[in-house]
Amino acid sequence: MKNNNLNSPMKLAALLTTSVLLTACGGGSDNNEPELEAIQAQLNEDTSWQQTINFSGTPIVITAPQNGEVSVGAALVTYTPDQDYNGTDSVLIEAGNTRYSISFNVAPVNDAPQLQQSTIEVAADNLIEGQINATDVDGDSLTFTLANAPESGTLQLQSDGTFTLAIDTLTLPNQSFAVDISDGQATTTATVTLKPAYSTNEEKAAYYYRSDKSHLKAAEQRLQQIDDDIVSANAYSALLQGYARAGLDTEVERLFNHHITGQQARAVTLKDLGDAYAEANEPDLASAARLDALKEYAQFIADNGLENISSTDALFLLTLLNRQIDAGDEAGAEQTIQQLNVYTSTIGGAQNEYSTAYGRLVTAYRNQVRGAIEHYQQQRTPENRTRAITAIDRFTTIVANTGYQLLTRGDYAGERAYKLAPLYSAMATEYYILVGATEAARAQLAETISYYGDVSYDANYAREAKAYAQVSLADYTFPLVDASAAFAILYPELPVSENVPFQLIPSDSIFYSRAEDAVSGASALALVLNGGSVNDAISQLKTEFGNDLRDLQVQLTQNTPASPYLGAQLLALGYTDEAAQAFTEGLSVLTSSAYAAENGGATLYMTGTRGCLKYVQLYQSIDSLDATAAAAACETMATTYFNTVEGDVSLSDVVNAHFDAVTAWQALGESSQALSLLDTLETTFASLPTTSADQFDFTLEVAQVRAYSGDYTGALNAIESALNQAQNNESLTAPERANALLQLAATFNSFDSDSAMVLTRYSVLQTLRRNAYNHPEYADFMARSRLLNGTLARTLATTMRELPEVDAIDEAADVTLALAAIREYSLASELLNELPLGSAERLTLTALISELQALQDDFPASIVASVDTDQDGLANFLAVSATEEQLADNDIATDNDADNDGVEDANDPTPLG
Repeated sequence: MKNNNLNSPMKLAALLTTSVLLTACGGGSDNNEPELEAIQAQLNEDTSWQQTINFSGTPIVITAPQNGEVSVGAALVTYTPDQDYNGTDSVLIEAGNTRYSISFNVAPVNDAPQLQQSTIEVAADNLIEGQINATDVDGDSLTFTLANAPESGTLQLQSDGTFTLAIDTLTLPNQSFAVDISDGQATTTATVTLKPAYSTNEEKAAYYYRSDKSHLKAAEQRLQQIDDDIVSANAYSALLQGYARAGLDTEVERLFNHHITGQQARAVTLKDLGDAYAEANEPDLASAARLDALKEYAQFIADNGLENISSTDALFLLTLLNRQIDAGDEAGAEQTIQQLNVYTSTIGGAQNEYSTAYGRLVTAYRNQVRGAIEHYQQQRTPENRTRAITAIDRFTTIVANTGYQLLTRGDYAGERAYKLAPLYSAMATEYYILVGATEAARAQLAETISYYGDVSYDANYAREAKAYAQVSLADYTFPLVDASAAFAILYPELPVSENVPFQLIPSDSIFYSRAEDAVSGASALALVLNGGSVNDAISQLKTEFGNDLRDLQVQLTQNTPASPYLGAQLLALGYTDEAAQAFTEGLSVLTSSAYAAENGGATLYMTGTRGCLKYVQLYQSIDSLDATAAAAACETMATTYFNTVEGDVSLSDVVNAHFDAVTAWQALGESSQALSLLDTLETTFASLPTTSADQFDFTLEVAQVRAYSGDYTGALNAIESALNQAQNNESLTAPERANALLQLAATFNSFDSDSAMVLTRYSVLQTLRRNAYNHPEYADFMARSRLLNGTLARTLATTMRELPEVDAIDEAADVTLALAAIREYSLASELLNELPLGSAERLTLTALISELQALQDDFPASIVASVDTDQDGLANFLAVSATEEQLADNDIATDNDADNDGVEDANDPTPLG
């Protein structure tokens, strides 16, 4: 009802009252003026008025009504006021010689309220807030009450139309409910439909994870059939990490509380959760998860018995400590260090007898140090060096608390001696040298020697002999071998006669000659450190090792990163120019015809990681060296010495040498040279006598190598060729075909990387997802990949069904892994149910399927994108917790048609299909 200035509004039922006043001029008219007939009409708003009038002629509307419409027939007038109008109106009609003046009095009537919007868009969440809006033309105050609740969830509706909907499951809010809307006189019942919003980045993320397209929901649904928390622990841990990265903390808490049981499992999951929260830019949650992991694991160790502590236990705590240090979580790191100190002080101590449990702790610390040093040697950044030194410092602390051992035989049977403590200490000395921490190395060397006697050769590091020194020296001097080499490096100014650890070794000891060799090998380095020329050091090595060129090039550089010699040691100690000269000389030796004649078909020491590839990495570590020269040398060696099968050179040598050279170019980012050489190799390979197995293996490696260099078409061609070979080779038995298909599946889809010394390669599809999302043909590559994978999966499943029962059982785990990596989750589950497996193994493999599905990632190299439902290289959304810096560094665009159906998401009622 509108208020149209009536002084006394009337609320009446539909009432029609007509008053007709006839006015005549009496006795006729001399001027034929039309007669006037006045009609008074009353009606209610939103109704019509009708009156039969016998017109004397054709009626014509002279003046139309202002607030309604009039319809005039031959004998009938109909007036309809405007919607919701009340008040006065009029119309003037002329017919023949009569004018009809009709006045309308439209009485007000109350209007029921109306729902303004029946569909409300809301962001998907566990707690949804919204507002129902309604209109009342009369301007009355409205109240809202719930008439019918939604099918699921708990809805709270306030009288003003605001509401909350609590949903305790991870679902989209596709809900409807009925509300009564009252203005105090009339009530309208209306249905409100909630529609999940899909506009903002946050809405798109929420929509995906709650939809039936969510890989996490699908993985969890499969796990519901497994009523064994031990079997499903890894899968649920993967799910927890996925939900943590998605910011769905409610799901994290629910799954952790309901499905992660057992102290060790909870601790491991919490540690992994800490990593996931760190990736999601939630440092506080990451810190809390890691502290909880520490508490759970500490309790696990206590309940299991400290005497049973394993190296795995210690490694867990050390890994946790590294995560805390990397995150800058000083408080958390301090707590972990204190816990480790409790263990070392409880089961260790220099004055206590050495125990196996303590040895496990030492092993874990040592493994961590080796990993940190290797990482530093591959990427010589200040941060990596600091991390390595910190790890060595921790190792030396535990070394200092290594106990004595009771001798069980010999002249000193029953007495105490230090055997492992000085061995570990000598290792620590070498570790410090590897990272160029000279002063720390000298201090540790003094500690090592003090296990055998007083130390006075350096006033800065004087030490008294440790307990049992005399017996230790008489019983076990092997640690002094490495100490002798370290002494020669750290005190190059002192002659061998003053090499304290060397002089401690009796000349009749079995370790004496080894110590001599160690000191001799270190003497070239000592020469440089003592101010001598690196050229003189190189000449010295040539003199000593000239009869064994392989040994000479090793002595000039390194054997492996963990076994450095002159050049690598000089680099670690900061003698960059001198190291460059040693490396250059080493490469010269390696590429000589004499070296090739001496080493024949030994690709490991010719083109491999102990040959030319080693130099590519070493050259990269020094700016003044041209690493492309090293790569070119690798290619020359491959094409010169490994171009045909003859003598000591086998087919595998030809292939490996060329792939080594290709790797050398790829390590430098020189894709065109790598692909050109690969073309040469394929031509060479085609000319050589090969078996079908040789061809298959070669094709797989070609696929992976081409993908690394960005030749995705060539990589997929190779995959298709390998698939055809595996399908059509009639000489293969079913088990052989299964193995071939599994090889192909791993090359095409595996999550695992293939890490060489100088680079890391991934499977073809992982490489595509990591690197090619901005390629203009990415969608085509992925479509072709899906077709190939579909054929591969079906062929693999068919082959499995043909296998003898014993073979099928043996291959079940690998086939399940392969199908899950292909994302053929349903086929993997279907095949599991068909195979003759025990229920326990079937459940274990079912959990594996869900674990891999939970780890599914469409952009595995990105920390801000992970979902691309239509596989077009455009992300459905970016991480809602991404920082501005991360978003600025991101080069992945977002999708506005996530199901690629041609309808933009903003207009698509089912944006994910």
